[in-house]
Amino acid sequence: NMYNVAIIGASEKDLNWLRDKIFCYGKEKNIDFCVTRYKSGKDFLTAYDYSVDMIFLDVKLPDLNGMEVAQKLRFVDYRVPVVLMDDSDEYVIEGYSVNATDFIIFPADKECFKGTMSRLVSKADEVNRSMPNRLRKILIY
Repeated sequence: NMYNVAIIGASEKDLNWLRDKIFCYGKEKNIDFCVTRYKSGKDFLTAYDYSVDMIFLDVKLPDLNGMEVAQKLRFVDYRVPVVLMDDSDEYVIEGYSVNATDFIIFPADKECFKGTMSRLVSKADEVNRSMPNRLRKILIY
């Protein structure tokens, strides 16, 4: 099974940490991940086509605030699992309003991240079972 992962924002350090942990999790569970990074919220929203299985969204982005990106995303796709990321817990409560699956506060804990990945994979499977990507793609056009 291949999962498409979008990482929006994230410093180089956090991006490298995320990639490393995602691929380690994949190796451990025998799951393949394809990771795409978007530097800004606008880049991601412009490119979004429903083929993404899970999203890691930095709350602090160079253009739009991460919460704004999540709100705009939820207008077109309420179901794709989103994990909000920040270096403080300032937006944790607000994360519920955009149906966030989880919230990562950097520096993140390796063991907690495994739990996050398990939830993401399980949620992505649930979404894909109810409406496969090819069908979700058709509906946007």
